Amino acid sequence: MNFKLGFLSQLSLSPLDRAAWGAIGFFMVLLGIILVVGNRNSPRVVEFSWENHTLSLEDEAFTLTFNRPMDWETVRENLTITPELPGKMSYQGRRFAYTLTDLPLYGTEYRIELKGALERPLDPNRTAQELSSFSANVRTRDLAFAYLGVEGEERGRLVLYNVTQARKFILTPPDLIVTNFRPHPSGEFITFSAYDRATDQGVAAQQVYKVTTGLHHGGGTNTATYGRLTRILDAADYQNLNFEMATQGETIVIERVNRRNPSDQGVWVVPPGENPRPLGMQGSSFRVSPDGRMVAIAQRQGVNLISLTPDGEAWRFFPDYIRVLGFSQESYPRLLLVRDNRDLTQSLVLLGRNQTQQEILSTRGQILDCVFEPRQQELLYCIRTEPLDSNQTQEQIFLTLIDLETATDIPLVALANDPNVKISISPDGRNLLFDQVSSERDPQEQNRRNQDRAIASGNLWLLTLPDLIENPDSAELIPPERLTPGLDPQWLR
Repeated sequence: MNFKLGFLSQLSLSPLDRAAWGAIGFFMVLLGIILVVGNRNSPRVVEFSWENHTLSLEDEAFTLTFNRPMDWETVRENLTITPELPGKMSYQGRRFAYTLTDLPLYGTEYRIELKGALERPLDPNRTAQELSSFSANVRTRDLAFAYLGVEGEERGRLVLYNVTQARKFILTPPDLIVTNFRPHPSGEFITFSAYDRATDQGVAAQQVYKVTTGLHHGGGTNTATYGRLTRILDAADYQNLNFEMATQGETIVIERVNRRNPSDQGVWVVPPGENPRPLGMQGSSFRVSPDGRMVAIAQRQGVNLISLTPDGEAWRFFPDYIRVLGFSQESYPRLLLVRDNRDLTQSLVLLGRNQTQQEILSTRGQILDCVFEPRQQELLYCIRTEPLDSNQTQEQIFLTLIDLETATDIPLVALANDPNVKISISPDGRNLLFDQVSSERDPQEQNRRNQDRAIASGNLWLLTLPDLIENPDSAELIPPERLTPGLDPQWLR
């Protein structure tokens, strides 16, 4: 008896040991309960791919990741997006994807909600639990465009017009006259050419810069960061003339002239972060593919399609074409060209993959410009002319809508007789901007406008486009609205 008591006294535990064994026992019991009964935490969304993100054209889908397998049919039935954002649903494992079938509306806040969806229990005898309600708000980028100012303190300067906020910002200093510009795909910068207002050389002395817009992916306009200039090309050795820029990258293509040897004139490429290099070809009318891998250059004999990268496609030449209008924004972009015909007509031709050439229409007038409708890219908005008499001495300029599938051509708006009218379609495909140069009685002002539209007078007009994607049978055309004095409007992506 004494022996047993002595043994137990040797095994007596300290308070710390008893606390440790008690904790171990508690967690063993808890683990057993979880193994027998299962985890009763409600099913929930653990990751949303658009969290704290501002939407743009590049955002084609969002995903929801759940903490357990879900009954996908109940997810389909209970997911709502307000306002409506068309898309298709798919799923794999515990991840649900919603892929957009239309472009989001810029300057809009969308609310995504999921209520009432059920889990898919691994044990068929257990009742499915309902998802903890999920909701999130996401915004698209502000709807904004830039233009060349023509009046007051804006005259000759680059101006940002934020339509969503109904605010204007002058981006360039008063000592520069801007002649040409192209927005960066991020919307945060604009590349432009300009010359000093005090110089007597005009465009011959223009340099190429980029300027910050104050727009950010986080949304809104930060007025503390707009208007910061960075010079890209000076004019010490070469004159910088017309330039174009890739819509999905930073590649610049520019026409340059050697100041010491004017016969040394041609097209150069300026890849991002690299020095400019000549392409060995002349031309003042050209377009760059969206990804910056190709350039189409119009010459007297035809159009050259040239690769800008070492691994690009071989050089190609298309005779009889006189004008390059632009590329589509697809993975394999199509190209719009204008061809002169022997019967004194012009044809609009779509150049597809494998050099296929499809004539869209033929006209006795001129085809001046066309842009692809971005939502499905099967519609064109074009500027073209029609002769008013048999001798073709007078022409009327129209904004027209062309369906690529049916080759139908519908005149929308009659324009003033300025063949240099500029058009730009908004990134979401819902609005179109165009400019109209004001008629001037002063011959000196008229001559100055013909030489340089940057210091001409004009107005910008906004046309809300008929919704031919969602409501092709009931779409109505609303008359254009005059916005502000200015020229050369270009939407930011």
